[in-house]
Amino acid sequence: MNAVGKFIETRGGRLQPLLFLLVCILAFGLFIPFLGFYWDDWPTTFYTYNQRVGQLVTHFSYDRPFSVWGYWLIGRLGTAPLSWHLAALLVRWGCVVALAWALKPLWPRNSRMILFAGLLFAVYPGYYLQPSAVIFSSHLLAYLFFLVSVGCMGRAATDKSRFWVYTAAGLAAAAVHMFTLEYFVGLELIRPFYVWFLLSRTDPQKSPIRRTLALWGPYVLLLLLWVLWRLFLVNLPVDPYPLVMVSAFNSDPIGTAVQLFGIAVNDLGYILVSTWRGTVLPQLFAVTSSQNGYAWAFAGGGFLLLWWALSKLLSGKNTNATPRNEETRAAGEALVLGAVALIAGLMPVWLIGEDISRGDYNLRYMLVALLGAALLVVGAVVFFLRSIRAQILVLSLLVALALGNHLRAAFEYRQDWEDQRAFFWQLSWRAPAIEMNTALVALEPVAKYLRDPMTGNALNVLYPTAGKAPAVGLWNFELNRTQTVRRIQNGELLENDYRGLIFSGATAEDLVFYYLPPKGCLWVLSPRDVHNNFLPTGMRDLVAASNTANILPQAEDDKGPPPHIFGSEPQHDWCYFFEKADLAAQLGDWPLAIDLMAEAEQRGLGSDYGFEWLPLLRAQAASGEWQQAIETSQHIHSLDARNDGLLCAAWTPIVESDPGAAAQAALDEIDGFAGCDGQ
Repeated sequence: MNAVGKFIETRGGRLQPLLFLLVCILAFGLFIPFLGFYWDDWPTTFYTYNQRVGQLVTHFSYDRPFSVWGYWLIGRLGTAPLSWHLAALLVRWGCVVALAWALKPLWPRNSRMILFAGLLFAVYPGYYLQPSAVIFSSHLLAYLFFLVSVGCMGRAATDKSRFWVYTAAGLAAAAVHMFTLEYFVGLELIRPFYVWFLLSRTDPQKSPIRRTLALWGPYVLLLLLWVLWRLFLVNLPVDPYPLVMVSAFNSDPIGTAVQLFGIAVNDLGYILVSTWRGTVLPQLFAVTSSQNGYAWAFAGGGFLLLWWALSKLLSGKNTNATPRNEETRAAGEALVLGAVALIAGLMPVWLIGEDISRGDYNLRYMLVALLGAALLVVGAVVFFLRSIRAQILVLSLLVALALGNHLRAAFEYRQDWEDQRAFFWQLSWRAPAIEMNTALVALEPVAKYLRDPMTGNALNVLYPTAGKAPAVGLWNFELNRTQTVRRIQNGELLENDYRGLIFSGATAEDLVFYYLPPKGCLWVLSPRDVHNNFLPTGMRDLVAASNTANILPQAEDDKGPPPHIFGSEPQHDWCYFFEKADLAAQLGDWPLAIDLMAEAEQRGLGSDYGFEWLPLLRAQAASGEWQQAIETSQHIHSLDARNDGLLCAAWTPIVESDPGAAAQAALDEIDGFAGCDGQ
């Protein structure tokens, strides 16, 4: 341990990037093998997997025409989640290193401030969308280019021999980040403050006004060019981010100003207070008590590791390298830069009527706030705490608390991916193939981080029904979105045009409904489920349109879900046997259905949902095993009184297809405890 400590003391400057990498791995890398795709990851995955480069370009041309380069570039690594998550981790680390590189000209004798800022910037709480590695890879790349641009600007101000080289590189990097996407355009306004502080240090005898304007001027022109392009020249199908607050000023300037001020106050309170309160009183993530305990233990271990490493790294000569007055000045500059970065960086977000404090997917805007928040907090710590030991203690504690919450987020994303995988594999077991131009209708989202329209993209990765570009042969509709209920009730054709990706059902009856009950298996619904009391009230009559005939037996060349995307096939649990038995019952293969359910029972598997015993009941009745069918019905009845409607609906077609005395006698016995006559 002493040898390692001595190495840190002597190699501190060189170890900063490695320390940044370690912290990034602790925050975002430990669960990478267990993470998948979420939210807007799926369209890029679909286009890349199916080699639809043209449609990938079209997809992003709807709002950010030049952002596709990052998705295409990383997509060359393949479509496995592991590739995207590793790439996102490395780019995130690159952003931290680029920040330290950008701050070096400003604080050449204060490596401690740079180290603190980099560590907090790497893991600042509030932005928990790092697991959405595909869609936000472009955002991270743009962030990287912005920070590189600032660093080039700083070196152009201090290295006259390479002024034009650094200026050209800085402008090129600035153009890349601005034209890739608009997230970090507001941060451009920190440049004059950055250059002013830098020039005030290098040549304090001269007023830096003229040189500041001269250095900043080219970047202002580039920014104005971007504004002209974005607001007036680019032709978007529909402006996805209209400046609603600017338009509102025309009709109600005072009310709009008050509303804008309120949004800003709420967001700043969330960024600087609520995010940290959430690390101490973690309620944002749906984790178990044991997982929460692991997170606290992880935070504790992270604190001890950071406290030890920083104490060694900043001990000895490094501890006294920066005079207190110089440190205080740097802290004041960090406070100013942080405040400007927060306000200016988030102003475009507020002007489009969005806010971070709303949470959920709006946490993506927290990415913009990371720079300002990290500088502001680090500046406050260094400004108010004179003792280096106290600074190290507080920064280690803050970073450790953030690490704990990132682990909680990883737990939740891991579980969400497991929920998605369970859905995809169960659907593939129940529906090995699906008729082209079939609309799948969900009563609710598949998972917290997967919902329409992204589920439609995911399904076209799962099934070889992609069709010919720009069409797809399969799509998902949720009842609570896109007026799906009204369209089904009116018998309208379910169609969709999502950024040029087109789906059109063959007929209004080509629908397959499915439901995901809590802690149950995937249910493919049929018209009999109008009596299914487990379904949401008011939605049962809609399942009369479900056409399970669109589910086909497995095609000969079908290899199942791509394992490099969806993972290897899960262990065959109850849901496997239920889905396969339900498919066998649909196809009339009654012996197979009985054998599957018998094997499940032999393995000690079962379900508390009566619905999941219906394939066995139907197979027994179709095979003339009336006593066994009665016993299965009694078991279904005993599970939950709500199953009686399912039983009666299942027995009606049984008796209709076999009106013999044995079937009628069985129905009479079922009626004795299920009360089918009163249905």
